[in-house]
Amino acid sequence: MTLKICVAQLNFVVGDMQGNAQKIIDCAKQAYADGVRLVLTPELSICGYAAEDLFLRSSFIQACDDALKTVAQALVGLKDLHVVVGHPVGDDARTKSVAIQRRFNMATVLSEGQMIAQYAKRELPNYQVFDERRYFTPGDKPCVFEVQGVRIGLLICEDAWFEAPAQDSKAAGAQLLAVINASPFHVGKGDEREQAMRARVQQTGLPLIYAHLVGGQDEVVFEGRSFALASDGALVGRAKSFEVQPFTVSAQTTSAGLTLSADIAEEGSLESDLWHALVLGVRDYIGKNGFPGALLGLSGGIDSALVLAIAVDALGADKVRAVMMPSPYTAEISWVDAREMAKRLQVRYDEVSIVPEFEAFLASLKSDFAGTALDATEENIQARIRGTMLMALSNKFGAIVLTTGNKSEMATGYCTLYGDMAGGFAVIKDVAKTLVFQLARWRNLHNPYGTCDHPIPELGSHVRYRPHQQATGGTTARRKLSASGPTVLDEPPTTGHKIGECGGLLSHFAHLVPRASHLAPATNVGDSEDNAPVEKRQAKDRKTGINRNFVAAVSVQQHGRGGHGRESSIPVGRHHVTPGNHRDRNTDTITRRHPDPSRDVVLGDEPSANFLLLAHDHRTGSHRDVSNSPRCH
Repeated sequence: MTLKICVAQLNFVVGDMQGNAQKIIDCAKQAYADGVRLVLTPELSICGYAAEDLFLRSSFIQACDDALKTVAQALVGLKDLHVVVGHPVGDDARTKSVAIQRRFNMATVLSEGQMIAQYAKRELPNYQVFDERRYFTPGDKPCVFEVQGVRIGLLICEDAWFEAPAQDSKAAGAQLLAVINASPFHVGKGDEREQAMRARVQQTGLPLIYAHLVGGQDEVVFEGRSFALASDGALVGRAKSFEVQPFTVSAQTTSAGLTLSADIAEEGSLESDLWHALVLGVRDYIGKNGFPGALLGLSGGIDSALVLAIAVDALGADKVRAVMMPSPYTAEISWVDAREMAKRLQVRYDEVSIVPEFEAFLASLKSDFAGTALDATEENIQARIRGTMLMALSNKFGAIVLTTGNKSEMATGYCTLYGDMAGGFAVIKDVAKTLVFQLARWRNLHNPYGTCDHPIPELGSHVRYRPHQQATGGTTARRKLSASGPTVLDEPPTTGHKIGECGGLLSHFAHLVPRASHLAPATNVGDSEDNAPVEKRQAKDRKTGINRNFVAAVSVQQHGRGGHGRESSIPVGRHHVTPGNHRDRNTDTITRRHPDPSRDVVLGDEPSANFLLLAHDHRTGSHRDVSNSPRCH
């Protein structure tokens, strides 16, 4: 005999009990028509995961009870169909002096309008994003029920990570373990789950079905990826990740035991999974909270470019607005890239100058700032003006502001309170700068949602190249730098790329550091249009207007002789550059002096002298790669 089992890999909304109930009903009826007799819904499917302090409201629990009855009533007449539904149940038991928690994270088995079995979650996680001990009391008994001659032991998520619940289910007569889950996504989590469940299978000798949900809820994402394991631990089925879909498993009873079979969906790459997770998180946060769309500050930098591409994939171009807010320090390349990307993605694009507001601030502070040098203060003023502008647009038109800061910026303090941190949803707050570049490259090679091919402008996409710049450089210590990487304009430009604004810049630098070195996060690779102001007393070349400094793009942890993994000064030719220190948003500029970057730069003879050179443009506050310039050998 063969039992068909359907995992209802659905996207539920926290607090929408009747809507969630209807999703379960629709899935169950369709599955029944396809011959399914057991439907598994994820953990707390009736109310969504996680409802947090809503669990403490008696009215919320009552609404969950009512929704569960709605599902049960809808199943009347569907002979032999069993549906496992996750839901909260119970309340506080109160006396005159004390309240005792009697609330459970429950799974109920429904069949033909009746509740035939119940299981209370035993292991309640209370770490990272979990806080279940605040709301629930642990259960203490196994639950085994029978469908078409197959005895199924129920477990809920965390239970399956421990030995005792699975062992107790086997002792109670289970032939198959069914685990309903709400397990947040992180990189590598899918493999972790399969390994943990494989341990349960090998411990008990029982096959296992892992039923998972899909969707975003606040800062967490659930990717689906439900699966089935044979009694020897072998993978026999897996659902697609990040997609709402029924996942059907066939359980056949033979003389050798219970045999499972199902389709195995292809796994995605790390970048693919991350992209889908970010898109799903944005789509569900905005959609489930009822925002009409999203807006963001588009600087022309890599971070805001990535967030814009994610937003369009999540919502569609018609629901996304990009705003460019130039200041006196904005580089021309920032305008070019911002306009180009908005054009590619076909989003509404506006340019709102903050020059009048910035000048007004400086005028008001003139007497207080008299005799002081330009520093991070002025940079932070610009960032806060932009934050105010975006929040005003959000308040007026209802679209949520997406912030564009990455995890590296948050970790190092390269952000402005009430400035670039202002907004409603931080899309890439948990994405390191290195992954920002990886994701940008991946998205330019793939178009998973059919919105736009190659959405993110790359370094060199708007310039023409000299033939010799595309050739690979030689092997001598005095060879031309960056020969295989980013190229510069045929004629020396007057403005240039900011550190970290171009997708190829950071990764290219990795090819230029010594083999024994390890790239560490750069301390100043942000995403605003502006760089930290530099000392105005520095001389500049009269012909080109380029400041007579070269700026290091990244810090390097030396693992070679004498380095021992510490952050140290970096040898560049006969000089050294030293990582700067943080002051709120910006770092001190990392520089080494050279008489004139318009003339030949002779590097030292040591191999470690091969580094990317970035020239600082005093007039715009930006930087550009001069490594390939015929004037920089």
